[in-house]
Amino acid sequence: MSIEAPIRLEPFAAMLDAVAPQLCGPGFAGFWSQLNASLLIERVPPQYQELVATADLPVQDLFLRYQADLLERPIAEVVRWRDEGMAAVVAAGVPYLCLLANEPAEADVAWLQERVPQTELVVWPVEHHFPHLARPALFADVLGELVRRAAVAG
Repeated sequence: MSIEAPIRLEPFAAMLDAVAPQLCGPGFAGFWSQLNASLLIERVPPQYQELVATADLPVQDLFLRYQADLLERPIAEVVRWRDEGMAAVVAAGVPYLCLLANEPAEADVAWLQERVPQTELVVWPVEHHFPHLARPALFADVLGELVRRAAVAG
């Protein structure tokens, strides 16, 4: 399952590469401020804003560890690792759900479905980066169904 993550990691990796010196130095706070603004947290349902805001602290070390693969490994190696993971999902026959807040580019959808044919792409149009918080009960149902289907497939 993927929630509001880029379908293709290469553009995100290129963006991180371009700002890498900023990420590792005192410029991180400015980068984090821009990234955080793009999440549109103020548009998350009010009852979840505090939860999201609590996780909003610009912890430089945590961010760098979370993105270490993209920042420290050659992109070709990361792409190969991703492609091997996708092949394992296909070989296992388990369902794969991609939940997004906005319609993705048709080329990205075609790319994903070519690599993981059992992909179910779901778009819940919301004006923020957290579609699962816009409809938590429905998300729980979708997640439960995904787990059930995975158990049947496995």
